[in-house]
Amino acid sequence: LLKIPLSSEKSPYPLSLNKMPDIKPNNKRSVDTFEGGDSSINGHPSKIPKHSNPFYEMSLMLSLALLPEHLKDIYGSIHSKVYKIVMNYDKNVKGVILCINDLSFTKADSIGRLLEERPHILFDIMARVTVFKPREGDELVGKVSKICSTHIGLKVFGVFNATIGKNELLEAGFTFDGKIPSWQCTSESRKKSVYALGSSVEFVTVRMSEAKGLISIAGKLK
Repeated sequence: LLKIPLSSEKSPYPLSLNKMPDIKPNNKRSVDTFEGGDSSINGHPSKIPKHSNPFYEMSLMLSLALLPEHLKDIYGSIHSKVYKIVMNYDKNVKGVILCINDLSFTKADSIGRLLEERPHILFDIMARVTVFKPREGDELVGKVSKICSTHIGLKVFGVFNATIGKNELLEAGFTFDGKIPSWQCTSESRKKSVYALGSSVEFVTVRMSEAKGLISIAGKLK
C-alpha cells in the first residue's frame, strides 16, 4: 500500500459534475428516486407522470487508476476521470449517469494501492449518482424527430432516442400518410390524432437497449 498525502483543504473542484434535473427528492421510497413533475435536461422540458419517474439517485463506488504524473493534482485528475462516465450508460447501475455528487474517498486516510509492478495507483471513490433508467411500463414523453413508414423516432428530454414501431402504431389505429408525412388516427378515443415532426408523444416503455454506451428506448402508445 502507498499512502498518498492529501491536503485537508476543501477540493477546489465542484463536486457536481453535471447539472441535475430540477426535481425534488422523495426520501420515503426504499430506493431513492425523484418525484415526478416538470423537468429538463440540456434545456429540453418534458412532463414526467408522477407515478412513473425514470430518475433514480443511488450510491456508487468507483475504482480509479491514476498514473504517478497525476499525483501533483489528485483532485483534478479524479474529477477528469469521473466526468467521462457522465451521460454514458453504466452496467453497474443499469442506466445513464446524469450527474455525480458528494465525491469522497472510501477510507479516512485516503490510501492509494499499487498492484505488483504496475505503475497505476488505485483509489476507491464513493459518490451519489443520479441515473436515468426507464423500466418496462414507465410512461415517458418524447418529441417526434423522425417519421417514416416503419416507425416514429423520438427524442426524450432532447437527448435519449426512442422509437415506436409500425406494429404498435397500427394496433393503436394509426395509418401512415406519406404525403405530409405523418401517422394519423381517426379514432375519437385518441386525444392526439396526428403525429408529425415536432409533435409530442406520450408513450409507455417496452424495453431499453444499450450499445457502445448509448441507449435506445422501444415504446408503445398509451
